[in-house]
Parts: sequence; structure tokens; C-alpha cells
Amino acid sequence: MEDKIKVRQHHKVIMIDREQMEIVGVEDVISFDDEQIVMETTRGILRLTGTDLHIKHLDLAATKLDVEGLISILEYTESRGLQGKGIIGRLFR
Repeated sequence: MEDKIKVRQHHKVIMIDREQMEIVGVEDVISFDDEQIVMETTRGILRLTGTDLHIKHLDLAATKLDVEGLISILEYTESRGLQGKGIIGRLFR
């Protein structure tokens, strides 16, 4: 059996003119639509909010995500926290 050790990779965000973004260190995409993309990164949960957002390229093996659209908010949280809970769990924090 092979022991798998999770090595913490660097996290890098490059944004060009609020219309293109390259993110390195993406471990999982939690949810996405044309107004919001929520992903788990090596540095916590990253939520992108904007308009006309599109995932241009996703490679989880390389931990890389490319996004295009008008980006208005980048928000980090430490962990998924209440993300996986239903509406009742979010109401009673």
C-alpha cells in the first residue's frame, strides 16, 4: 500500500482587467453558475462573484482554473463551514 501525503501547494491568483482570472491551487469546484463560482483552494474556500462568469479551463490534477467574465468580488473563508448544510443550518449559525 502506498501512503498518500497531501503536500500543500502554493496558491496564486492572477487577474487581468477584472475580466480574466487564473487560479492555481484549486482542489475542488463546489458550485458554479454565471454569477458565482465557489471553489476549495489550498488556502480556503474562494468565492468569485460577478456577471457572465465562465470556467474557461479546469484541470484539478494541475490544480488550475481559468475564469472569464466580469469579476466583482473575491471572498475567502477558511473552510466549507456551513456550505454543506441546508437553509436551516445557515439560518441558525
